[in-house]
Amino acid sequence: MDLEKFGQIERRQMERSMRVLRPACLEIDGAASVALMRDISRSGAGFEGAGRFVVGQEIRYRWGDIGYRSAKVIWVDGSRFGVANDQLCDEADLVPAKYRSVRVPISAPASLFVNGDRVEGEVINFAQRGVCIFASSPVGQGALATIKIGRRFLENVTSKWMDGDRVGFALGEPLPVREMAAIAQGR
Repeated sequence: MDLEKFGQIERRQMERSMRVLRPACLEIDGAASVALMRDISRSGAGFEGAGRFVVGQEIRYRWGDIGYRSAKVIWVDGSRFGVANDQLCDEADLVPAKYRSVRVPISAPASLFVNGDRVEGEVINFAQRGVCIFASSPVGQGALATIKIGRRFLENVTSKWMDGDRVGFALGEPLPVREMAAIAQGR
């Protein structure tokens, strides 16, 4: 039976999207943002997140440790939108052997509260389960702390590593994607 003759397309020949539900870092006009990546294929992806997107808008996005992909918004429905990649993704990039949550680059002032002391710093990047900060004073490895970024308080964080003035903190609870988006947008 010739399905195309009846206005239907043989779906078995079409590329399939994979449902992923993970945070993605979006770059829009040079500014970082976060959205929930709902699905992905070699040719594009679907997202959900706060922001105003318009069809034809150019963005860059990445997830995990994968580099940025350039794409254009091809549809918008409320807080959901889809993009078409400028170039096809490699099949291996769609399902990496080892997944690591995307690091979102930002530059934001932070206050660390460690052992009754307040230490000023600057957030370099963050992910669902961690934050990297330039600290103005040493913070001991294994120290329990609270981090204030803007109006947000991240409690029960633990310093896991240090490299000069940089300190990596593990969060006590993973950040929801909506909270990640708020931090990236400075809210």
